[in-house]
Amino acid sequence: MSFTKQMQAMVELDELPPQYRLASPRRALLRALLVALLVGAAVITTVVIIRGSEQATVETSLLIESTPSGATVAVDGQELVEPTPTRFVTAPGARHEIVVTLAGHKPFKDAVVVPDAGGQLRVLAFLPAATVRLRVLSTPSGADVYEGDQLLGRTPLDLRELSPDAIRTIDVRLKGYLPEPRTLDWGGRDELTVDVKLRK
Repeated sequence: MSFTKQMQAMVELDELPPQYRLASPRRALLRALLVALLVGAAVITTVVIIRGSEQATVETSLLIESTPSGATVAVDGQELVEPTPTRFVTAPGARHEIVVTLAGHKPFKDAVVVPDAGGQLRVLAFLPAATVRLRVLSTPSGADVYEGDQLLGRTPLDLRELSPDAIRTIDVRLKGYLPEPRTLDWGGRDELTVDVKLRK
């Protein structure tokens, strides 16, 4: 039997020697104090055990978010199943190469090192809208460049900060020459030059 339980048994069974026995009110107070000490010790022990257990089971992971969300994530070249926001389980001290991509936006690339203490590391990828540059040249110059019925300008024409989906076809026209339609194929490029030789 533990010392604490022995003390409790002695108090409850009045096994204290006569010279240590107290009057009834004082005995009740002593019992209350002993019970309070026992409860306090039990609570402290429980808290220590729970905290130790929580620390032992802390998951080490990367929380990968993006603006805008719904982007594809690759960690060390391996594509994750879930789009952003998504979680990747790792290990303390690990180093990872992260690539976040979304159609119509510039990709995000970064290398992160997980702290030795583990836990969760948040990675926020900002994905600005992708823009392209279109240059249209013609021989002879001074030709009108149309997208449908909209006049974009005259050659030599330099259009910047365009969305790659904004312009798909153009029509180069000059009085006295045949119109020259062109379909634009960006092919992942951010700049495209169209050089047109007009025919009569």
